[in-house]
Amino acid sequence: MPGGAIADLELSVKELLATDVLTADELVQAGRLLSILDAAFARHTRTLDLLGAAAFEGYGSSRSWLGATTRMALGSAGRHIRRGRYAFAHDASADAWMSGEITSDHLDAMEYVWRHAEDDAAFAEFAFDAVATDARG
Repeated sequence: MPGGAIADLELSVKELLATDVLTADELVQAGRLLSILDAAFARHTRTLDLLGAAAFEGYGSSRSWLGATTRMALGSAGRHIRRGRYAFAHDASADAWMSGEITSDHLDAMEYVWRHAEDDAAFAEFAFDAVATDARG
């Protein structure tokens, strides 16, 4: 079993699973923490992606490496790779996501608009402003 933060996280999750009922505030906080955990996972996945770690193990892409090593569906693996590439190329988005200020769903919406910006720049600017406004409340 891994040590340090991962071991502590695993113990905390097991404790949470053993809890019968959460208060509304605890449930909201758990959702916020889930997005923060997604951000941490994306940050570390992005590091491996930048290092080309997949190629060292004989995989053709970071997505295929992540899918195979975590037994994650390729679509999910691709979403995690895209999240990492987008968020950590855009500091404000990464900071908001890592703080729990925006959710993973908000980040996915911003990434989608950014990825399709070349198709229609005017729409992309409008859509990005709308998503960013919605994400920030």
